Amino acid sequence: MAGMKRDTSSPSLSDPTAPVLVIVESPTKATTIGKYLGDGYVVRATVGHIADIPTSGKAVDTANGFAAEYELTERGAEIVRGLRADLDRCSRVVLATDADREGEMIAWTVLHFLAPTVPVSRIEFHSVTKDALLQALANQRDIDMDMVAAARTRRILDRLFGYGVTDVARSRINQLATAGRVQSPAVCMVVERELERMAFVPARHWDVQLSSGTRPSFTARLRTVDGQRIAGGDDFGADGALKNDRLVLGPVRANEIALGLCGEWTLTVTGIQTKEATRNPRPPLTASSLYSQGTSAVGMSVAEIKAVSSSLYQKGHITYVRTDLPVHEPASRAAIKAAIAAEFGKEMVNPADRYTTVKGAKVQGAHEAIRPTDLQVRNPKGITPREQKLYTWIRQRTLATQMVPAKGTATTVTLRTEDPTDPGRWCEFVATGTVWHERGFLSAFGDDGDGESPLPPLAEGQTVKVRSAEAVEHSTKPPARFTEGSLVDELKERGIGRPSTYDTIVRKLRDRFVVSRGKRSDLVPNATAFAVHRMLTGSFASLVDYDYTRRLEDILEGVATDGEDPQSVLHRFWFGDGDEPGLAALVQKFKDEVDPRDLYSLVLGTDPGTGETVTVRPGLAYGTRTAPFVEMGSERMTIKESTDLSSLNVEQVAGVLGGERTRLLGVHEGRNVYVRRNLDGAYLQFGEAGGRKKKGEKAAPRPEFAPAPDDVDATELTLDDAVASLTAHRAELEEKARKRAAAPKGARGRGPGRGRRT
Repeated sequence: MAGMKRDTSSPSLSDPTAPVLVIVESPTKATTIGKYLGDGYVVRATVGHIADIPTSGKAVDTANGFAAEYELTERGAEIVRGLRADLDRCSRVVLATDADREGEMIAWTVLHFLAPTVPVSRIEFHSVTKDALLQALANQRDIDMDMVAAARTRRILDRLFGYGVTDVARSRINQLATAGRVQSPAVCMVVERELERMAFVPARHWDVQLSSGTRPSFTARLRTVDGQRIAGGDDFGADGALKNDRLVLGPVRANEIALGLCGEWTLTVTGIQTKEATRNPRPPLTASSLYSQGTSAVGMSVAEIKAVSSSLYQKGHITYVRTDLPVHEPASRAAIKAAIAAEFGKEMVNPADRYTTVKGAKVQGAHEAIRPTDLQVRNPKGITPREQKLYTWIRQRTLATQMVPAKGTATTVTLRTEDPTDPGRWCEFVATGTVWHERGFLSAFGDDGDGESPLPPLAEGQTVKVRSAEAVEHSTKPPARFTEGSLVDELKERGIGRPSTYDTIVRKLRDRFVVSRGKRSDLVPNATAFAVHRMLTGSFASLVDYDYTRRLEDILEGVATDGEDPQSVLHRFWFGDGDEPGLAALVQKFKDEVDPRDLYSLVLGTDPGTGETVTVRPGLAYGTRTAPFVEMGSERMTIKESTDLSSLNVEQVAGVLGGERTRLLGVHEGRNVYVRRNLDGAYLQFGEAGGRKKKGEKAAPRPEFAPAPDDVDATELTLDDAVASLTAHRAELEEKARKRAAAPKGARGRGPGRGRRT
């Protein structure tokens, strides 16, 4: 591709009034910057990337130095046509795309396809403010070709992974099955967590909880019985077995203790321990913590946080979002402290700067942590309520980083009770409480999240009245499923992906690999995800190994920062290195040796009656494109791609597959009436399901369906039951149609959650 163009013979240079063409990424940012720069500048947006390596075919020539040609997208071609028209009246070009690797890549492709004959320069800024822009214009530079090489290498490598693994996944599993260098490890994480949950054996145990009759009342929990510590959830393994010698309290003893406390047993304070409590604020926000913590703090999905935060940045209200550096610049820290002093008083400013360096994981460090551009502004003008909600939280988090810690007192109270009929039997309870005497940084959040739980004044030897006591049954819980936020945290912890990729990873999971149950629900893998996991961990294990993925991220980062040779990186990945096979060999081996039927999604177990294995398989398991299905012996039944596989069990599936799934009940209105069973229950079918009609033939009437009665077993259902259910179902449909017809014009078809899209 072309380098920087500086042809000073352009006629526009002789015109001092000719404007400067400034090219950014976002139309919103273009509008904001245009207002700051005023006359003399034409500000245009690329609307993201304008070109890419094609996804179809073999656009990367692995036999010729991994040559890859970028092609304009359809929208990119339109953007370039508009920029060329603007260039005819401009004296120079300023590339002001985002200040990261992707922004550098966009600037490079714009330069290549625009091919200007006027001077070109590159500027970078981290907040959309007038001061930041003027400072950037005073420090113009060339395009950083090391960053471009890193971006190109990363994109070529991603394409190689996609060409190789996605093609075989789609040919052996289904069209939803795709693979990616950072997407695939994320899929494996979600599936492996689900497999842990499925293998988990819950353990039951009991304790006793009491509420005191004091003011304020407090809660205490049973800790020991007859001097032996009782078992809690952490004392059991994933197999349900006790890991130590603690006492597993049963329901009889637990209820006996609870009844005694509500009766004649006396509760006495035997010990009080107090200690100073100090709580420090969290580090400044990065892209990963914005996503992972924001999902719970502001109740938004990762995709929404990305969109809202990007809008706030483009409007000039917060700094650059795609950062992994949890450190603010010195000038920013000074501004934060000034805002704290103005809003809360000088005494609330932490004497020493906090979070000035980053330890541990390697970061790019190109951008400071996220913050408001003007901390004096609480309610920016021209933003939506959702933007205001996120902005407020970002501002609170930013101020908190340089505020004094919260200080208080943590108190632990030990209480003892004895069975008056048998003094040798006694129990010990524990209550804890914390009071923040100096709220410190918690003041930034108002009344939210201070975590106070005060205890009343108590003294050793004091008798405490019991208001209520109850025996509480517990069952150990499997590891929690990943949420969008916790998955981003895990990716960040493992060094997989970068700030700019987290939202894309989550979006692709939502689109292809998880059961969709709401924007912020847990990530529940579908049948495709299980099959892809089986394929990846069986045939491509080295490429989805978490440590390998992290090392590869570091290697790719080294192309931009340490002079790592891009050709060497790509060659090792594709052709292998020594004893390590490359992707090309792994793909060929998979094609030659793997039987698609081995790519099962999940073995549910064995039917105790027949001894046959019950298995969930992907849609291409036998070479036919179908929905996923459950299989037992020669019996199969399709299931929805959105089925939560953990909700299936051997008994349920075997009962349907091994039983009578279709039964003729009789004839009604000249049509056969059937009761059919599937994994969701039973339903009624009136009439035959017609096959495909041939050209010129009249289409056969469609069958009519109705739900089977809930109060009658499908094996005992009669024709009269079916007719009654059909009559009720028809009446219900007619009533709904009548209400729709009577609804005001423009309101039909609406209802909760069904309004017009905006």
